[in-house]
Amino acid sequence: MLFSLPQGFKERYAPVVGLACALMACAAATSCSSPTSARVIQNEVPATVTLALSGTLSQARNIGMEIGKTQGFIASAANSVGTPLTETFSYQSSAPGVVTISAAGLACAGTWDSLITPTVCTPGSTGTAQITATANGVTSPPVTVYVHQHVTGVVIQKVPNQPPTLSPNCLSKGAPAGPEQVMYQASAFAGSADITSSVGPFTFQSVNVAGQATPVGIVALQTFTDPQRFNLATATANFPGSTSLFASVGAVNSQPLTFVTCPVQSISLSVNGSAVGTAPYLINSTLSVDATAMDSAGMVITGIPLTWSGTDSSAVSVAQNSALGFASTASVGAAGVGAATVTASCTPPACNGGISPSLPVYANNSVSVIAHGGTSSSSPSAFVTTTGCSATTQSCTTRVVPIAKSSSTGPFAAGAPVNLPSTPNSFVFGPSASSVAYLGVQSQGFGTQGLMTFNGTSASQFNGTAGRVLAVSPDGQTAILSDTTDAPSRVIICKSCSSASPTMVPILFPPATAAAFSIEGTVGAFSGFKAYMVSGGSCPGTSSAGCLLVYSTVDAPKIVPLLAPATSAAFIGQGAVGFLAGGDPAGMTFLPTCDVPPASAGLLGTVPAAAQLLQPLPDGHSVLALAPPDIQTIDTTLTGSGCPSPRGSLTVTATPGPSMNLGEGTFTPTQFFLSSSGTTGYILGQSAGGAPLPFIISFNLSNSTTSLISLTGSAIPLSAGISPNGDVLFVGANDGQVHIVDPSTGFDTQQVALPFPLNSLCIGPGNPATQVPLSSLTISAASFNTPTITYTYSLTTGAPLSLGETIVVSGMADPANNGTFTISALGPGTFSVASNSGTSASAQNGTATVPLPCNPDLVAVKP
Repeated sequence: MLFSLPQGFKERYAPVVGLACALMACAAATSCSSPTSARVIQNEVPATVTLALSGTLSQARNIGMEIGKTQGFIASAANSVGTPLTETFSYQSSAPGVVTISAAGLACAGTWDSLITPTVCTPGSTGTAQITATANGVTSPPVTVYVHQHVTGVVIQKVPNQPPTLSPNCLSKGAPAGPEQVMYQASAFAGSADITSSVGPFTFQSVNVAGQATPVGIVALQTFTDPQRFNLATATANFPGSTSLFASVGAVNSQPLTFVTCPVQSISLSVNGSAVGTAPYLINSTLSVDATAMDSAGMVITGIPLTWSGTDSSAVSVAQNSALGFASTASVGAAGVGAATVTASCTPPACNGGISPSLPVYANNSVSVIAHGGTSSSSPSAFVTTTGCSATTQSCTTRVVPIAKSSSTGPFAAGAPVNLPSTPNSFVFGPSASSVAYLGVQSQGFGTQGLMTFNGTSASQFNGTAGRVLAVSPDGQTAILSDTTDAPSRVIICKSCSSASPTMVPILFPPATAAAFSIEGTVGAFSGFKAYMVSGGSCPGTSSAGCLLVYSTVDAPKIVPLLAPATSAAFIGQGAVGFLAGGDPAGMTFLPTCDVPPASAGLLGTVPAAAQLLQPLPDGHSVLALAPPDIQTIDTTLTGSGCPSPRGSLTVTATPGPSMNLGEGTFTPTQFFLSSSGTTGYILGQSAGGAPLPFIISFNLSNSTTSLISLTGSAIPLSAGISPNGDVLFVGANDGQVHIVDPSTGFDTQQVALPFPLNSLCIGPGNPATQVPLSSLTISAASFNTPTITYTYSLTTGAPLSLGETIVVSGMADPANNGTFTISALGPGTFSVASNSGTSASAQNGTATVPLPCNPDLVAVKP
């Protein structure tokens, strides 16, 4: 039978007709074997409709609106499996006299002039209204809107008559019944009228302490959906520290209240479940160390962000056992060969955050570890450079040269040089194996030069930041520089220093001689909680005999006048105490890390012992003090916990050990470092006249004996560094070579030359590169008297000649008179060199150059 479709029917119902035809065709065909096919549904009825506030995604429940204000709503729909649907929504208000809502979902706490094109919202009356959205017959859960008068003030306070807490000053996370809680109530006012009941839900918030983990912090807040309790919130103790709570309605905030989760008061360590012993632990695999933290209410607390750290990452690895990053147990592994101190601490701001001044707490004990095995490197490497270019105004490029083996059994050799942007005055790797090296420069050079970083293959420079590198933080990311050339004298804290955009913090300070970081692990961006910097100059604005600068990642810098100059600083491995070499006429001084620095001189702890340089020992509680001709240990005993009174019960007793004479008389130490095992100290120095000592002093702490390490060819050591495993001593010397010394025997086993131009530490301009002249001469005659050639010369440029200098003669008619020699004698207008061949010729002309001595006087060993 034939029939025609009404006008428009085909176009309107084409999808349905098509689907029907397809189904009929499929039923008639034997090839249609699929039991299902896609459904096409227009205007599908949603399973859910949700109403949210503009700019949010979650279902709204209750909100407050001030009379005459507006608020946008967004409706959405989804099918039974959660797939979003495209629908047309209509919006309704249960009380249009209180709230009207436009066709597009814009609500007015009053009456709109138009629901289609709303422009003017006329204020209405206070009260409540329920807003809903509907699509295809399905309506959203309602949002209750509380319309209220303009809020002029909000007040928050504790609900009275609550049960007492363990401490009147804080809430304990470790209470027997669980973390302690307290309830707060908020009130809203319009002038003097209390309108709390009409404003709907309050917002309760805490101030997030910078460095705290988010969204969890010092307090956990819980609010209520019951309208009778909209103005109440329960605050539960969480991380130790102090924060501020406040309540708000709309844009009006209350004055904050202080909330304190009881701070950590003490930490004690145990090893494999037993008390920490006094002898070092020998490990070649792993060691389990547990930390028990107790808060100021006397409760044991868990699940807090303690910081685990080890003093030598090349010897031991310290990994906290928690996927969340908060752990009371750490695995200590043998990363190499050496000794280290392992400890745990509660370090602000992650732990005890928000307390001012800061309240770091260190474990009452520490674990001394001797590692052997692990992944120790059999092919250590060093990097050497020179300060030589600073002695000339000629164009001179300084280079860094690696000293390494091509195989574990091969000899050491010089590698390919890396050009530096400027001439360095210091060269320091950070303690971390992943650290870059920092090379300081003498002056900013009017913004044309600055601190350099070196990653082993290339160097970068941050112009405008000068100074000698004094110390690098344990994570290698913060460096301290002392700029004594550019006016005024200052120290510079370089934060995020290995990044492309470091932050430089300058602090006016007299010429700084040394600095030391507290021993901390890494928590977020913070590592090395405090640093002590010392000077022999007067503090700014004072006439003090010395000065101490205490820098903290949390507190403001503090400058402390000293009663005597100080020359060095070091923290014990346990972390709770920092020592100063000097600071008091009676001897050394010390300051607990968590103490508030005194405002005036004479209030630091004093030790009756002399010192010029300090090194922390791996036992965790001692430092080694060098004061030529003597050396001695300073031991600390810690009793109590936390900080000194009145903020805790910590008492520090420092006791000097017997003074041991090195047997080399009085000299000025220029370098002082320890072997990886901490059993041997190495000292380089200068004599009373300023000449470098012709040997390295080695001091064995185990048997209190001294030995001298001399270099082949009577070379004079200028700088040295020891491999992470303590098996190679790299020594840069005045003969232009790097000497490889076996520390176990003291023998100079190999000399690595740095020939020009392939591996030289400095070059002049040109291609091929030229040598940089220290002096240039014109030669007018040469006489030969075996075994000496004497040249007659006039100085063209540069410094006068000196005995022992290397000189390069060229251009002479007799080739035997050309060559590289050592000046053996000087006379009026003449110099002589040792040679068994040569000729005399008064008319013989030539030139000579004294090359700039670019000796390896800066040696740095990568951890």
